[in-house]
Amino acid sequence: MSYRKKEEKGNSRSAVKASGSRAVAAGGDIEIAVTGDHNFSVVQHAHDSTIVSADVLVSPQNAGDPTNLSNLPRVPRLFVGRQKSLQLIDNALREERIPAVAICGLGGIGKSTLAAYWSATHGKECNLVWWVTADTESAIQSGLANLSLSLQPALGQILTHDALANWALQWLATHQRWILVLDNVTDAAHVQPILSHLGNGRCLITTRRFSGWHDTASLIKVGVLESNEAVELFSHISQQSSPMGDVAALCESLGHLPLAVEQVAAFCLESGTTARDYLDMLTEHPAELYDAGPEGGDAERTIARIWNITLEKLAIDPLSINNKGHLLVRC
Repeated sequence: MSYRKKEEKGNSRSAVKASGSRAVAAGGDIEIAVTGDHNFSVVQHAHDSTIVSADVLVSPQNAGDPTNLSNLPRVPRLFVGRQKSLQLIDNALREERIPAVAICGLGGIGKSTLAAYWSATHGKECNLVWWVTADTESAIQSGLANLSLSLQPALGQILTHDALANWALQWLATHQRWILVLDNVTDAAHVQPILSHLGNGRCLITTRRFSGWHDTASLIKVGVLESNEAVELFSHISQQSSPMGDVAALCESLGHLPLAVEQVAAFCLESGTTARDYLDMLTEHPAELYDAGPEGGDAERTIARIWNITLEKLAIDPLSINNKGHLLVRC
């Protein structure tokens, strides 16, 4: 094998020549040239040539299946309710026409927790469960590029960031038994290229957008918890024996919003505050005060009230921060 790197004079380029049996020449805009003589490859990026082992040039189609590869960021240990939503996801993903589900709802409603729980439960049957933060196009590209590197680490030697993302899409299109989660999608158009490469896998999308999914994903709307579910969640986290009437009243005041119930229950656990005491503190911060605040829905105002109480508690009792400097409220 022999090759000569291209040379430039002004705007003209000298010819690239090769000599010898089964030689290969790399020049112009060529990116990868493979020679079988010595199992080596010539890779050219930005006028530079690199020789690498051909073993790293595995095509997506020929790449093997991983064994239980997963990057789920948080598998919920405590999961309450949502049985209807879980069944709707199951039913929707049995449809071969659109193997994608868009889980839609307000902020703090528990979309990501639902997606993580479903993926962890069904991931035992899959070769791959991959979580991609999808709030921006660049974040999506990074998530796909990281998938390629996890499947075939040597690709990092030769492929650009965008090429790695494309390699991952091709792998998804040619393999099966995988779950892909696209979390916090802000624009349906950002994930259209992925949805066109689904192949035989399954895709879960979490988003606050209720439109734009009619021809690409089955829409599942997620609301707040049922009253009994919110009470159960609070009781499990707070580990208190507060009267059920007080807990139910507190959860109702929180709008049965999962994130709010979880944060308040964690606060009560760490600070020793009862459900009744916290409910009394909430009455001192009426929701009307937040109507003139930044744009947002009821969920945002509820969380604002909770954090206002938390910050006031910290000002009075610095011991609400533990000895590692962590705020004792779980988000």
